[in-house]
Amino acid sequence: MKYLKWLFILIKAAILRKATYNVSFTKEADNRWYVDFPNWPLSHANLEMVAGADDLLDILNNGTDHVHIEVTLKKTKGIHLTKVHSALTKGAFYTVDGVRGWENPDAIRRKQLWLCPVTLAVLGHYPKHMTITKLL
Repeated sequence: MKYLKWLFILIKAAILRKATYNVSFTKEADNRWYVDFPNWPLSHANLEMVAGADDLLDILNNGTDHVHIEVTLKKTKGIHLTKVHSALTKGAFYTVDGVRGWENPDAIRRKQLWLCPVTLAVLGHYPKHMTITKLL
């Protein structure tokens, strides 16, 4: 049943694509970042931000345990992510531009981050370009 619910979430996200998304993240007691996704039907561990996404959130958090961002699927003023490679079930690698001193030593190539397949449930696809701006 939980996999049917997950499949419905993916289909809904793919059909109802938007140009702008508001996404929030929380740093939990385990000191790890997770995307806030109410009613996520699979393991909570799937929502963890790793491989550079967590590092970016540490830059954006201003010492708090919450980050709210706006993701726009066009190039505007903000942090720019450009897709380098993606695979449906393996996530997507993005270069990052617009963050002073950004370098992810854990990335396959420096200055990249990885977004897991949960991105498909939020955005409906792995966009070629994204701009991130922090919301207050």
